[in-house]
Amino acid sequence: MNRFILLPIILLTTVLAYGQSHSESEKLKQEKAVLQQKIDSLHARIDEIDKLLGQDFDSEDRLASMIRKYGKRKGPMIAEGRVWTGVSPEMALDSWGVPESKKKSEGSWGVNETWYYAEGKYLYFENGVVSKWKN
Repeated sequence: MNRFILLPIILLTTVLAYGQSHSESEKLKQEKAVLQQKIDSLHARIDEIDKLLGQDFDSEDRLASMIRKYGKRKGPMIAEGRVWTGVSPEMALDSWGVPESKKKSEGSWGVNETWYYAEGKYLYFENGVVSKWKN
């Protein structure tokens, strides 16, 4: 008789524990996403501060720096503030600077991120590269 009482209690306890751990897992995933956004924002701020500290570049220094960093073909375009399909986030920062805000979404399709700038400008990234933009 004890087995008949004990088995349903064990099953009920297991089901409740699973439900609680699943709920905690979802909360942790949401918390991770919020923390990742904060980390991304801090990285962008660090990049912005680094740029401000090094803003004694004149345009020739900037051009030379971008050519050293990205090569003779892409360097001048980045120095001019241009973007194109396939630009990396680092290249986008060097070209357009730090965005005013970012929006990121993840799913089975991959990771999409939009960087918003003043005057309605934006960059849209699909899986880590620019796929659309508006100047």
